[in-house]
Amino acid sequence: MDALYKLLKDISALERAPRTVKGDYPAPRSPYKPILLLIALSRIHKGIESYASNRIEFEHCLKDFGNLYSRLFGSSSEMAARASQAFWYLGAGKPKVWELVPKPGMEEELKALIEARVQIKTAVKLNKLVAFARFPLGYWNLLTDSDVQRALISFLIAEHFADVRRELEFL
Repeated sequence: MDALYKLLKDISALERAPRTVKGDYPAPRSPYKPILLLIALSRIHKGIESYASNRIEFEHCLKDFGNLYSRLFGSSSEMAARASQAFWYLGAGKPKVWELVPKPGMEEELKALIEARVQIKTAVKLNKLVAFARFPLGYWNLLTDSDVQRALISFLIAEHFADVRRELEFL
């Protein structure tokens, strides 16, 4: 139960930038990290590989991110940059929801960049450093339960998507 409580706290504490004049979404705060997390949880729930094996690959996320973002808010420019930043911060920001697994030979550089709180803003840089993301074992043990998956998806929607809840039926 402690792991579930911590995961719920982490999901509710996701830092989201305030809407800017460049933001293509109607919400008062940026939706990028919650969208990416919602995608991962939904794909795990549906048993879609590689998500269902706790291997969250950025290229799969980018495609799914673009599809869901477009359904919720219409098409947008800079989709790869927004998804890259969200993917990075879910593993390098606070709270850390998943772990970033480095590409071979990039272990020290990835660790140093995370410790220095460097921002990764491009898919090219992210793909150079990170092989995939995964949920920590304590979270993953929870996420293998379909009831927990559904509960977390509902909680994430209620916590971060109250303004667009109707559109989420397309997931």
